[in-house]
Amino acid sequence: MNRALRIAPALWLCARALAASPDEIAAGATFEPRVGREVPRDLVLHDEDGHTVRFGDFLGAAPVGVVLSYYGCSNLCPAVSRNLARRLAAAEGQASRIAQVVVVSVDPGDTALAARQARRAALAGLPARERARWHFLTGGPGEAGAIAGAVGFGFRRDPASGQYAHPAAVTVLARDGRISNYLLGFDYTSAELAAALAGADRGRVADPLRRLVLVCFHYDLATSRTGAWILGLLQALCLAMLACVLVLVAVRRGRARG
Repeated sequence: MNRALRIAPALWLCARALAASPDEIAAGATFEPRVGREVPRDLVLHDEDGHTVRFGDFLGAAPVGVVLSYYGCSNLCPAVSRNLARRLAAAEGQASRIAQVVVVSVDPGDTALAARQARRAALAGLPARERARWHFLTGGPGEAGAIAGAVGFGFRRDPASGQYAHPAAVTVLARDGRISNYLLGFDYTSAELAAALAGADRGRVADPLRRLVLVCFHYDLATSRTGAWILGLLQALCLAMLACVLVLVAVRRGRARG
């Protein structure tokens, strides 16, 4: 009976983990445009070299592009950063030449080493002058949550895979830290990026955007009907095993009382 009691919590956790469907997890990747609002300046983070920085350290001298990501992602996050790096390198205009980019991980487990590796992969092949304006940051759940909340991005972690669902976009900040514009997904052009940065550099605030969001979340097993059927079967098996354990415990208790 003691062994059954030890197994029961594990089976319950298994059932709970499988109960969260990919659609439910991806639904946590919400987006609410918040143009005109400010991102908190006093948030303490760490850069790719492990140095302590404040978010406000990157404001004041130029417009800033902010990307919410996580460095263990092998799906859309690297594509978003690489695309932005190449679009920015090709963008024309003074604002594009001086703009800074801040990538913030939403995973509190990410380290400075992970940030350096992600930075190296995203900026491979670009000249030093381009790489110098990119900053890959890490922080605790409070800091990442505060930045995400300020720019209107919701995210959710899948406990089974450790991956995060979150919107894929670039938030463009004016020099004073106000949200000026958003670039959703990664199909924008260098000209569109340049226009957004020029507007931010002049302190302009764009109109609220349509709620068409590309979500960064990869869940291999759920990409087909067969995968969804397997998930349902596994969940049913876990629940059945849990029920059997509970019945066995009840029977043994009954015999012990007899």
